[in-house]
Amino acid sequence: MVPAAPVDDITTGRQLGAPWRRGGAMSAASAMALLGACLAGSTLRLWNLGAQIVSGDEFHAILAAFARPVSRILFVYQEADNCIPLSVIDRLLIDRGIALTEWSLRLPVLISGFALLLLAPVWAWRRLNVGIGVALAWLVALSPGLVFYSRIARSYAPATLFGCAAVAAFESWHRRGGFARAAAYVAFAVLAVWFHLGVAPLVLSPFLVAGLALLAARPRAPARFALLAAATGAALAALLAPGYRTLLPLVASKHERLELSPGEAGEVGAWMAGVSSRWAAAVVALLFFAGLWILVRRHGWLGGFAAGAVAGQIAGILLIAPVGHQSTVILARYLVFALPCALVPIAAALGSPWPPRWRAAQPWLAAAALAGLLACGPFLDPDLARSSFAHDELFVRFTEPRPRLAPGGPAAVYRWLARAGPGAVIELPWDAIFQFDRAFATYQTVHRRQVVGANYRPDAQLAFRNMTSDPPERLLAGRGRWLVVHPTIVREELRVGGWEPPRRVRWAFRRRAVAAARRYSALWGPPDYEDDWASVWDLDRVRRALLQPRAPSGPPPAGGDVASPGPRRPLSEPQAAPAGERARSQR
Repeated sequence: MVPAAPVDDITTGRQLGAPWRRGGAMSAASAMALLGACLAGSTLRLWNLGAQIVSGDEFHAILAAFARPVSRILFVYQEADNCIPLSVIDRLLIDRGIALTEWSLRLPVLISGFALLLLAPVWAWRRLNVGIGVALAWLVALSPGLVFYSRIARSYAPATLFGCAAVAAFESWHRRGGFARAAAYVAFAVLAVWFHLGVAPLVLSPFLVAGLALLAARPRAPARFALLAAATGAALAALLAPGYRTLLPLVASKHERLELSPGEAGEVGAWMAGVSSRWAAAVVALLFFAGLWILVRRHGWLGGFAAGAVAGQIAGILLIAPVGHQSTVILARYLVFALPCALVPIAAALGSPWPPRWRAAQPWLAAAALAGLLACGPFLDPDLARSSFAHDELFVRFTEPRPRLAPGGPAAVYRWLARAGPGAVIELPWDAIFQFDRAFATYQTVHRRQVVGANYRPDAQLAFRNMTSDPPERLLAGRGRWLVVHPTIVREELRVGGWEPPRRVRWAFRRRAVAAARRYSALWGPPDYEDDWASVWDLDRVRRALLQPRAPSGPPPAGGDVASPGPRRPLSEPQAAPAGERARSQR
């Protein structure tokens, strides 16, 4: 083992005199750097979160909570991959008559994301040194994968938190022993697997590293190692065995033949690195291996546990080959559990004291490296910053360019709308399962207003701010101004690379949209804009018209017309189609 050496604070370049294995004192500059990382990470995790529409996989836990009582949620594994703990929380709220909101769904995930943001640098500071703690704080704060899944109402953030805590507890137990550390490892491992089964390779990887350490030392295997393995196996069996009737068929149905192309592997690596450029990803990989060498050389088996966690999760997921792993985002989210462990070597490369001749420039070079990660990532994209669909694959897969609207087609209505008055846009039809987020997110880059989704299934147990249903009274009572009805929404989704639902679903959406447009025309008059792709009503105009007193009955006064309830087209742009007139666009 390398003897203890003095530690430098990379924010000031001053030597702190603490040994490598201790946290060392924290200077005011280090404290400010940690505070800055927490503020930056908090801002990214909360930015425009209140405007995000809950859709797609985020509804898995909600639908499970609606369909089953708590007793059946606890021991039933569904093909839809609902998170059991999140479903239980939702069901408990429903049973107490509390309507679900976007914030109540996301609160457990947000808490997990903030806990990792705060605890990871504290662990690095106490276990390694101040410089590595500061570097890790900024890496966790700016990591796109950790930011996105700290906002999305799914199980990835809690499973990541507990999975990495399990690895840290095991490493501490392996180094120092103690019943409390062993119990902490077992508890964290069980919690992680309870939130997501896919984290199992991560939480079990320390046993492989500890086994290699035993072989390297060549002693007889200590009894404590076998006891911890037995306790872990018993705890996981107690968690999983009650639901084995649904668990085993689910695991079998989720397995596919491994199909991983070099292109997808490179893109997943760039996604994990948090950059869109493959060259920038190569630089991050070099930092990872340099930091891994530093950890192994200076901190013994800590480097082995960090590398084992990353390699174990990758190998486990490739062995399982879950359904959809050919998609970059799906494969990446199975690997995000090990992302904090992968950031530790990078933080070691940036935060460990460099050679004396480079030491004065180290803070500036480390800051430049973090700024480069931010510049090559997704967070400087203005469309992402104002989108109501920031959690859709359109933005989460930041390693590929987004599709752009072609001239003509459905873009015409949104170019007209961009010049119209302010107000949120209600998109109809919208559906929680067959969602059309890709098209609506692309349109939002043109009109730049908040979006409310309108579906056909109103539910009193949902009090979502960004979702409404199609009855006229619900639309007028909501916060949206511009109602846009799409009779060919499936076709629009396909134009921007979306997926096509079954034919019966496609025609069902068309029939419902056409019927809704006819009903609104009968109630409110012709739309303010209409073409082959969409019809638009200004709901503020409708509200004003409904508030005006009716004209007295009887013949109109001589020389005049009956008083109009208000203009049907309050806008004066030359491109705006007159009320009731169809502005034909080329399909």
